[in-house]
Amino acid sequence: MNEKSSKSKKDQKEYIKGAITARNCGCCGHHEIGIITKSGEYISLKPGMKIQIELSNKNISKEQALEIFRAHVAADGQKIHRITDSPPNVNVYGMPSEECWHILCSYNPHGPNMLASSRLICISKYTGRVLLDGSANDEG
Repeated sequence: MNEKSSKSKKDQKEYIKGAITARNCGCCGHHEIGIITKSGEYISLKPGMKIQIELSNKNISKEQALEIFRAHVAADGQKIHRITDSPPNVNVYGMPSEECWHILCSYNPHGPNMLASSRLICISKYTGRVLLDGSANDEG
């Protein structure tokens, strides 16, 4: 290996692809901006970091979100009540701040007439990750 090829390998930069998102810091609770990668890793942006922004409309479609939903609840046999791209009128602790597909479905497919809360599943429009799977707190 000659000196020129050795130097060029050292000069190569590592690039991280992801979507910019906001979250609360796990240590002190302050708001921070970062990047969430396709694998779901969150990387906090720090002052002085250099970034490159690609404007893209390559979001997860409604049909892709439904495929992800079906894979996520494969054995549950869930009946979908509604899928929207805006948050439903529910009171959920920890609702993701990232843009999502919001899917309301039944929690118990074996007792559909039972009075119970709906199940809310939020799927990221950027990464396709399931960001929330829990009670919609809409019983009654």
